Amino acid sequence: MVLIPDPAMRAVVMAGLARAGEHPQVSVIDLQAGNDGSAAPAGADPPEAVLIMAPAGDPNAIMAPALDVESLGCRLLLTIAVHLSSGLDHATVALLADAQLPETTVAVPSIDDDEARRELWDALGAAAGGRHHLVDVDGSPALAELADVGPVVAGDLRWLQGAGAAGVLAGRMVVGNRRWRPPVEG
Repeated sequence: MVLIPDPAMRAVVMAGLARAGEHPQVSVIDLQAGNDGSAAPAGADPPEAVLIMAPAGDPNAIMAPALDVESLGCRLLLTIAVHLSSGLDHATVALLADAQLPETTVAVPSIDDDEARRELWDALGAAAGGRHHLVDVDGSPALAELADVGPVVAGDLRWLQGAGAAGVLAGRMVVGNRRWRPPVEG
């Protein structure tokens, strides 16, 4: 289950998921639109990944579905917003610091600038308080996937890499889950 605190990140997360996860079956729950795209047709396989998108400006709206993660048997992955100019988004910090958020994996975009990388990791570590798993992930495969299917998305490179990192890690988790599935007996 991938939590996306900004609906604008969807395309980049999906691109990373497609590239690293070998185009898995994905279900989208858009809390802003009230549209639960998770309903699968009768007899269909369950989705391999579920994206939950918060309403614009309200990343805490993902808290209710996040709290239900254990009953769904999912692993929780948070997409973080990082900006070139201002660093880690304050809403992301607040969400990570919220004691109600269950144990979460956080995809941290790889950053070449050592000082910016240290500042990001320090901010995330302080917000997570040791409760969450921080994983360094290169988000560039998501951008490569986007470039393969159309024009490259313009915008804040760190923000794009943050969204891409979550998609790439989610894709790797999906592929890992496929490896552990028992063979189907016919």
